[in-house]
Amino acid sequence: MKNLFLLSALAVIIVSAMIAGKATAAAEPRCGAYKKASQPCMAYVQGSAETIPQACCDRLKGFLDDAKTEQRKKIAACKCVAGSASNPAYKEGRVQKVADACRFKLPPADYDCDR
Repeated sequence: MKNLFLLSALAVIIVSAMIAGKATAAAEPRCGAYKKASQPCMAYVQGSAETIPQACCDRLKGFLDDAKTEQRKKIAACKCVAGSASNPAYKEGRVQKVADACRFKLPPADYDCDR
């Protein structure tokens, strides 16, 4: 059950990575891997595509599989995208639709990445 929640939390992080894709301070982790993993999802999330490409889910799954290998990777992934789910540059509800289609559960927006 705990592993399922951690995997779900990582999924949120990854899906949100397509939204934020940036660190907000010098102390934050570098987010290049997260940006790269979410790249196939961007057209859908931004509203220029009507369907979620399979590559989107495939890349996010690969990223999640890698991120769950170490606690520090889980935390870094979370911090890269903290608070980004409400980014106005993305069509409303699209991030949740990606999570649903890719079978990831999004944790609450106020999730504490360090727990």
